[in-house]
Amino acid sequence: MSPPAPRPVTLADRLAAARRAHFVGRAEERARFMRMLRGVAEPVWFLHGPGGIGKSTLLRELAREAEASERIVLQLDARHVPATPEGWRQAMAAVLHADGGSLPPPSSVLLVDTFEAIVALETWLRDEELPRYPADVIVVLAGRTPADPQWRLDAGWSAVAAVTRLLPWSEADAQDYLAARLPGRAVPLHLLSQGRGYPLLLALLADAERHGRGAALPAAPEGEALVRELLARFAVELEDPLRRNAFDLLIVARTVNLPMLSEVVDAAAAPALLGWLRTLPFVEAADLHVQVHDFVRESFAAAWSARDPDEIDRLRLRAMQHTVRRLARVGSDETARLLKDWLFLMRRTRAGPYLDHAAVERHRLDAMDAQADPPRIEALARVRHGEAAVALVRHWLQAAPDSFVVVRRHDGAFAGALLVIELTRVSAEALAGDPLAAAAWRHVQATRAPRPCGSVWLARLTMDETVAGVPNAAFSLGAMRVTRRALLEPDAEWTLLAHAEPAGMETVYRSFTRINWAHRVPALDHRLGDEEWGVFARDYVAEPVPPEWRALPAPGQGGGGPVLGKDAFTAAVKDALRHYAREDKLAANPLLGCQWLAGPDAAARVGALREHLHQAVQALAEHPADAKFHHALRLTWLDPGASQERVAEELGLPFNTYRYHLARGTDRVVQALWQRELQSAPFAAP
Repeated sequence: MSPPAPRPVTLADRLAAARRAHFVGRAEERARFMRMLRGVAEPVWFLHGPGGIGKSTLLRELAREAEASERIVLQLDARHVPATPEGWRQAMAAVLHADGGSLPPPSSVLLVDTFEAIVALETWLRDEELPRYPADVIVVLAGRTPADPQWRLDAGWSAVAAVTRLLPWSEADAQDYLAARLPGRAVPLHLLSQGRGYPLLLALLADAERHGRGAALPAAPEGEALVRELLARFAVELEDPLRRNAFDLLIVARTVNLPMLSEVVDAAAAPALLGWLRTLPFVEAADLHVQVHDFVRESFAAAWSARDPDEIDRLRLRAMQHTVRRLARVGSDETARLLKDWLFLMRRTRAGPYLDHAAVERHRLDAMDAQADPPRIEALARVRHGEAAVALVRHWLQAAPDSFVVVRRHDGAFAGALLVIELTRVSAEALAGDPLAAAAWRHVQATRAPRPCGSVWLARLTMDETVAGVPNAAFSLGAMRVTRRALLEPDAEWTLLAHAEPAGMETVYRSFTRINWAHRVPALDHRLGDEEWGVFARDYVAEPVPPEWRALPAPGQGGGGPVLGKDAFTAAVKDALRHYAREDKLAANPLLGCQWLAGPDAAARVGALREHLHQAVQALAEHPADAKFHHALRLTWLDPGASQERVAEELGLPFNTYRYHLARGTDRVVQALWQRELQSAPFAAP
């Protein structure tokens, strides 16, 4: 007789239990994973299959089975990992909570979802990174793209790695799934044929049937048409206007979290709305945010926008405002993600056709390699603009080499270049070698000279290796960089942007009505070789970014919102745990400014902080799977007295395993307190 299931403590526990109850099929894949855990199957496994086939669901089940086998489980969602070796190692260090270390501990299990987002790293991982891992580490890479044939062709990897294409469910598995989703009902046979064994489609069909929307569906709709039909019927029947707005937001935004729901939809209802969105069958949920499945979004976005375009545009505008306002409140690691979110939201605006969101996901800006990159930049300048541009590149390579920024694919390959000159820092001799730069500097001084320490940018060249015109990766990444400059850099006073074929670029810049608008300056028209060029300029002092795009006031200054950004909050919680017994240290902790720490004086607020920490740690003891984290935290921070080595010995754990438990427990405490911070200080609506 199996032991009774543990009583759910949190909503996450209930969600996990519901997912386990509805998990069906994949017997072969699960059996293979159990052999991997026993060390009798290849330790590296590449899983691939199309969107909606159930890869993420299978990984969650594999994580549960690995934890039941008392393995350390490390999980990465590659959507949030920069596709560079450094990005991978930073992500690994973050999940390991290691200071500078990125190697998984022995006997651990690494599960990587959405591997297609970093497929550019596949060769590097296979040839350089994975061979460094301990021999008994298990690695599962799951993505949409097929595995590189080299996994099978290489004599070594063919004995160490396996490749599996995830197939649709069998009819029996599909029937079992529908029976679990439709308890007490006979499974309609047409649902089996319509679902074609795809878990996502079957989930949508079951949801429609459960709510009485299935009978009127066409007999055999296919693929995207089926998704549109199901979602349209689902959405039309949404009677609660707040739920309707939350669902709208889910379609237009890349990710949705509690602060966004608070500001864009409704602050009081935001926690309940986030919980409801997590229950939808086509939503992918992470710890702090949700997003609609890509297949659903792309099948549905156009028709959904046409349903009520004014309301959709209003929500999109508010989401855009929320996103850029957050930039001033977050750590540097989150800035790049928010800028990508901003670009994603712009897809269906007037500026959307000139920005390539997909290219931005595959490229990055990087410093110039002084040895390898100059010949590539010269060659690209010759192809794009002729010998006059090559001479210009050579001049600035000599006069101000730091002015070059390189566009790279995420595997490090050269893909373009930007030449951005800080005019306040170059010599008169350097300006004399580029007549446009000299004329631009004269124009700025005559129109409104920069103040001391003010910054004046001239974007002299923007060159993409693949695409000559917009949209392209170089222009889109440049637009993101200018957005960051306009919003976050107080010394930014002027930005001037030079382009060939300026008449066409006028249309582009007229579309940037929110933040990045710039005006043609006819006096700076010029020729570069055989091409006509023009310059678009913006004086941020005379034409500042409007207040609706600026960060909201901090608490106590007329607005709401978290006192600390997520990075600073995380650091403060970790510091508070380390100094739990030190009154003087807690009295200086930044968390004392949080609204959920009530008290008439500093001593009372220190006591409240200690109580919140104790509650968050104690909550871990109430769930059997988290008890090990609770013991590590309690003996290390709450009831200190021994070294960490002695605590590990007392718990009967290898030191690496103990450190992992301590880090995971700390993570859970941070998440619990961050939710209190978000819910007690919702963002005010604009």
